[in-house]
Amino acid sequence: MQKIQTIIQATTVTATIPAGQTTVNVSIPITDDTVGEPTEDFTVNGSVTSGNTSNTTDSGTVTITDNDTPAFTVGDVTVAEDNGSASVPVSIDNPSSVDTVVAITTVDNSAEDPNDYTSTDCYGNDSSRTDKRECKQFQLQMIPLENRQRTSR
Repeated sequence: MQKIQTIIQATTVTATIPAGQTTVNVSIPITDDTVGEPTEDFTVNGSVTSGNTSNTTDSGTVTITDNDTPAFTVGDVTVAEDNGSASVPVSIDNPSSVDTVVAITTVDNSAEDPNDYTSTDCYGNDSSRTDKRECKQFQLQMIPLENRQRTSR
């Protein structure tokens, strides 16, 4: 079995708090990427190497909130009735570091299920599918006019 080794890179700088002052700020660059990701954090450790304090070590946490959280969109589609299906795009506006799962439902308006379309899930009602992450588009089954059965209201 191959052993995987993680290398953590630590950077050490020196911060000097001048006599008579209580604070200095240490600038730590943050990398701005374009991937949506969860909030992240890292630890900043400090050790007094010279001076007079009641403790010689302390640490703080830097929390990085993401500025690239993707927004999702369900697209509008116009389709001829004899087309057989409508391919509705479901998308996010920038990549994410995790799978984005969108629950899809249909709601009757002037078109009604099952008279005008067949409600289906993102996977075409295929219950044998186990890896549902591959879903790219939601399909609506369009029923040609001659095959419709009218229901009485």
